[in-house]
Amino acid sequence: MKLYIWTLSFLKPYSRQLILYILTGLIVTAGEMVIPKVIGILIDNVLPEKDIHLFSILIGALGLVLVLVILLKGWGNLLERIITEKAARDLQLTIFAKLRSLGLPYYEKHSAGESLSLMNTEVAAIQKLYREYFPELIKRVLIVMVIISFLATINIKLIIMILPVFAIYYFVGPILEKKTMNATIKNAKDRILLNKQYYDSISSLTEIRAHNRTDWDLLRMHNLLDTYNESWGKVEIYAWLRGVPRRLIVYGGAIIMYSYGIQLVKTGAMSVGEFVTFAMYYGILTFDATVIITLLNEIKIIMAQARRLHEMVGLRPEVEEIASVEPLPTIRGELVFKNVSFGYSSDKKVVSNFSITIAPGEKIAFVGESGCGKTTVLKLIGRFYDPREGEILLDGVPLQKLSFHQIRKSIGFVFQETYLFGTSIKENIRFGNPAANDEEIIAAAKAAHAHQFIMKLPEAYETEVGERGYKLSGGQRQRIAIARMFIKNPAIIVLDEATAALDNISEQQLKKALDNLLKGRTTVTVAHRLSTIEDYDRIVVMHQGKIVEEGTYQELIKKGGILHQLSEGGERVGQHTMALEICKTC
Repeated sequence: MKLYIWTLSFLKPYSRQLILYILTGLIVTAGEMVIPKVIGILIDNVLPEKDIHLFSILIGALGLVLVLVILLKGWGNLLERIITEKAARDLQLTIFAKLRSLGLPYYEKHSAGESLSLMNTEVAAIQKLYREYFPELIKRVLIVMVIISFLATINIKLIIMILPVFAIYYFVGPILEKKTMNATIKNAKDRILLNKQYYDSISSLTEIRAHNRTDWDLLRMHNLLDTYNESWGKVEIYAWLRGVPRRLIVYGGAIIMYSYGIQLVKTGAMSVGEFVTFAMYYGILTFDATVIITLLNEIKIIMAQARRLHEMVGLRPEVEEIASVEPLPTIRGELVFKNVSFGYSSDKKVVSNFSITIAPGEKIAFVGESGCGKTTVLKLIGRFYDPREGEILLDGVPLQKLSFHQIRKSIGFVFQETYLFGTSIKENIRFGNPAANDEEIIAAAKAAHAHQFIMKLPEAYETEVGERGYKLSGGQRQRIAIARMFIKNPAIIVLDEATAALDNISEQQLKKALDNLLKGRTTVTVAHRLSTIEDYDRIVVMHQGKIVEEGTYQELIKKGGILHQLSEGGERVGQHTMALEICKTC
């Protein structure tokens, strides 16, 4: 019941229009159902008496009713479109907003293909409920209500005779309905897996071709398509089977109605006109009653799809903003970790009892083997996750007491893989500050040492970069990312292996851009290449979520510890050699 209430809750803001739509539909239905009544009067009163005057009155009244019905139908259709389209829009915006609010923890557990499937199939299914099934259900229910009230004025005994036939269906129908529902749920799960495969195949096109795995990918797609088609076939079979008892019951009711109705006419308990009117109403009633049953079954199937959306909307973000935040007037850039512990699961800590103070304007680098907690520290700084224990302070205020807006505005991230939108270079730089003008964008590009290569492109700043920026090299993409940071102008810069995937020439070009960017800003870096962090104020070596070595580059080299071993061996931080050295030191 909660699921139904939640699904229909998107109609609540438009309850006035909905009530008006129902009232309009009631009048239209009553007007349309007058026609069989008029035919009955013609048979019983006009034809035997050849009453032309009564015939003229009936035709004139019927014409006026039909004109009213046409006008009200047009008004009702407009109301229906307004209600259903706005409800469909509200649902889509709600799901999209929820996907945004769940944040990084959700997306690290659920694939992009799964999220796209929610928007493309489950949301679309409920939107179909609003646009098609719900208006049609209201229309058919109103018709059935009006017809039953009209039938009651003709002959109540005949109604009592046919009602049990319809009641039988509700004992037989649920058996096949349950099988249909189970088959539909299975098919929905298969469709999600298929959509995910579509996304993965398209996204990994370069890797698939480079590794000559096209046949392997096609086989996976073929198997998933077979599974999906098989489950869809079962849905179709059960959907057909559930209609068989429905048709038998309709035909059985017609036989009873005609057999008993003729007897009533013979005994004079019912006129010929009344019987014809009753028969016409019965035909309409059986059609609309079965349509209602079909719609209810279709809605049940949609509810199976809606369940996943309802469960997702019910999820609480792992990281939430408190109601009463404490805004900082200015950001100096001091970061303090106090006994911070964190793990992505409750049974394993990635960062354990971690404490460090980063002064305003200080440049600090974290190094260590893969999985030691470096990137996790950066995620905690951006409050993508909250510590399980301890706290993190920005300029003396716990991050949990600051607004997301102030945290994200104060911190600029440059990742190893920069995401560029499939638009122009200018718009990609402006992403750092949507209010920036063209002059500010060019100045930022110059500061990021990107202006020169941009001007060599066919359309300069208007050049389209392609999906994820594939038209640009890795170094060029990174310099665009740095230009974004100049536009954003944050007090804190976080670099997550920003040069790890670049060649030496690109790294040198990027280093010049970074030197400009980092002046006067608190800088927190995760680095693999020691050459990029030699001039940092402090280097922190991590192992299993703890600090095992700390100091300037020269101090750590003189100390002869882990960093010295890496420097002498020419090793890149993070390789297996470092893990062994740290284990020896510990």
